[in-house]
Parts: sequence; C-alpha cells; structure tokens
Amino acid sequence: ETGEVEALWGEDGEEDMPDGRDIQWLGMHYKRLQKLLDDKDTLEKELVRGEGEDDNGENKMTRGEWVSIWRYHEALVQAIDTAILSSDIEEDSDDSEDPRDEL
Repeated sequence: ETGEVEALWGEDGEEDMPDGRDIQWLGMHYKRLQKLLDDKDTLEKELVRGEGEDDNGENKMTRGEWVSIWRYHEALVQAIDTAILSSDIEEDSDDSEDPRDEL
C-alpha cells in the first residue's frame, strides 16, 4: 500500500468529471470545513464535557464523540481536497493556481 489516494469519477469506467459549478460547490464546503478546523479549540471548550464532568443538562458531548467527529471531518476534508485536485478544471485553467484558492 502506497497511501496514495485516487479519485474516480463516474460508474463502470464511464468518465463523468465535475464541471466548474461542482468544483465551486466542493470548494465552498472545503472552506467551511477549514473554518471549523480553525475554530476547533473554541468549539471544544463549548461542546465537550471536561474529564469526569457530568452533563448537568448542558447537552455536552463526550470526548469519544468529539474524537469521532474530528476523524470524520479529517476524512471529509481529504476527500473533498482529492476531488478538487483530481478535476479537469485545474488543467483547463490558464494559470497554475490551486483551484481551492479561487473558491
């Protein structure tokens, strides 16, 4: 295993690459998820119970729930990043800028 990630588009080998609108939509969610990452420490203080702390009606999540959410977040960011970078949109562009910067 090389650890390399590959994005496949379409079914049964049929090419169905995303268009500019699709990449813009992915980029919007990529930025939203990156902002959540920037706010992670603040959110943790607001949303996660402290060690040995009871819920006390505050509806805070456990540390295990928090860790699971951030594992999912990381996988989603990686999937969106891979999708954006694998699209033909970057190749069709006249400049060589990262397509995520344009979104």
